[in-house]
Amino acid sequence: MIGIKKIFITPNIDKASTFTCVNKLFDLLKDKDCTLMFHSDYKECFDYPENVTIEDDFLSLLKQCDFMLVLGGDGTIIHSAKHAAQADKPLLGINAGYLGFTANLETSELDEVLKLLDGDYTIEERMLLKISVYDKSDNFIDETECINDAVVSRGSASRIIDINVELNGHSSSNYRADGVIFATPTGSTAYALSAGGPIIDPSVGCIELVPICPHSLLSRPIIYSADSSLKVTFPKRHNASGPKCEAFLTVDGEKVYSLNDGEAVLIRKSDIYAKFIKINKSSFSDILQQKIIDNDRKWK
Repeated sequence: MIGIKKIFITPNIDKASTFTCVNKLFDLLKDKDCTLMFHSDYKECFDYPENVTIEDDFLSLLKQCDFMLVLGGDGTIIHSAKHAAQADKPLLGINAGYLGFTANLETSELDEVLKLLDGDYTIEERMLLKISVYDKSDNFIDETECINDAVVSRGSASRIIDINVELNGHSSSNYRADGVIFATPTGSTAYALSAGGPIIDPSVGCIELVPICPHSLLSRPIIYSADSSLKVTFPKRHNASGPKCEAFLTVDGEKVYSLNDGEAVLIRKSDIYAKFIKINKSSFSDILQQKIIDNDRKWK
């Protein structure tokens, strides 16, 4: 017998369909062997059934739950998946946004959530990247995990920048560009795709590099093995009397670092994985057809 499950629900209340979806989840699960958990940020948002608990401590909720259920678009799901990965918790994404490429269910498929209680699902592990920043003396500054992409780019008012990428301690490539994207297979359908990178099956282990508006016809996306260690540095800038050429590191569109002269960024595979729950058994090619190709045709 499967015991009472604790489901940590994280809704994006900025999405119009979220309230209808949460109320339907309440109807589906209120009499089931489960406890629905919400952070106190949402305590005034819904009329809760009796099997709901509300707490102030996000980390405590994450530690207690059996899995997370996230209602929102790709941004909400990616943000939550990083927290879930750090706590080694599986996550089910329900698409309340536009594409919802990282979601496994659509809002029209909410009845399928009941399969969580029966254990009728599989888990797909996806690799993360570990992003480390070092100063010009090679002293460690900070480190964070990346589930989608890490982007090294120029400032909004600065000139094109020169970027050097070393592979496993050896000089690899030099780019004169607006920036460079380092993406996981999960992130290959995000910014990297918009910049001309290939779509990668999320079950593949690799690191994708995509130059942003490179000033060369020969600069093309590169796929590195998952075990690669990539170090980003900036060649000594000329014309020191001219305007400063700023560079920034943005991780998953959330965390931003200002990179000064001499600082370096190290990109490697993380030791932890994001665990995405799969109830809908669609293949990657099915999802690609539905989420990208069919949606693209709507605009033509």
